[in-house]
Amino acid sequence: MFRENPDARLIDRAKKFNVGINTIFYALKKMNITRKKKNFVTKKERQKKELNIAKDSEN
Repeated sequence: MFRENPDARLIDRAKKFNVGINTIFYALKKMNITRKKKNFVTKKERQKKELNIAKDSEN
């Protein structure tokens, strides 16, 4: 289940097995499989960083 598609969301796994999301969550927890934590930056944060970089390069 997990190795076939490690990026699948809990809701996708739950639908596949016709169970609730909490069932999948606790099953993965019992198997010591943690969820993949993705680092992402929002568009607004990226624009703010780019603006700060532009200001710094002007000085």
